[in-house]
Amino acid sequence: MKEENPFENEQEAKKWILSVEDTSGQNNLREKEMYPLLESRAVEYQAKDILEIGAGQGICSTHIGESFNSYTGIEPSETLVGRAQEKYADSKKQFVVGNAYELPVESNSFDFVFSTMVWFHLANPERASTELARVLEPNGHFLIVTANPNSYKIWESFFDNPIVDDKHMVGMVHIPGGVVSKNIIYKHTQERLLSALESANLKISSVKELGYVNGLADKSIFISIEGTK
Repeated sequence: MKEENPFENEQEAKKWILSVEDTSGQNNLREKEMYPLLESRAVEYQAKDILEIGAGQGICSTHIGESFNSYTGIEPSETLVGRAQEKYADSKKQFVVGNAYELPVESNSFDFVFSTMVWFHLANPERASTELARVLEPNGHFLIVTANPNSYKIWESFFDNPIVDDKHMVGMVHIPGGVVSKNIIYKHTQERLLSALESANLKISSVKELGYVNGLADKSIFISIEGTK
């Protein structure tokens, strides 16, 4: 059983497309930190067969260098997959409808697996970590960018009157493309996130903070988790 995903609704997915494709400077965190990190790792690892879990409308497929052999983007929203196929069609790329708990790809198939801004939308990081480990080649690398567990109060401020408990926060969120009528963030501890990966026999090499918020110099809203199989 997978959790509710608002972007499986066509109208909500279109708002997300507008948000990601916005060129007015509102996506600085992506441009300044996430995309450079992703590309540097793909190049550093000399990644050839790359998998993205939660590909959205596909923009990260343009930030993985040029030397890869194949890229596969898995995304549960048919609308977002359709946009990715429309905008980023390439003989080396494929975008497939699927979810993090049942990845529709063969085991031991990728030397680099990454996921950005997805893990905090997953209720079951243990199951997702097991699937990540299944599809990653021995000695392959992974990169996860997710919400910083130490900054959930900041994440709450992005919502309009959210429902918040110990497990998650639920509510409307303003994005450049409009208002997402229902977004869900699961408040996993960092210990749980790391334990889930380690229990799947993945080796963690680093955990770093990124995405510092203007006016809060000592607060980052994301962490990157990197490692190998």
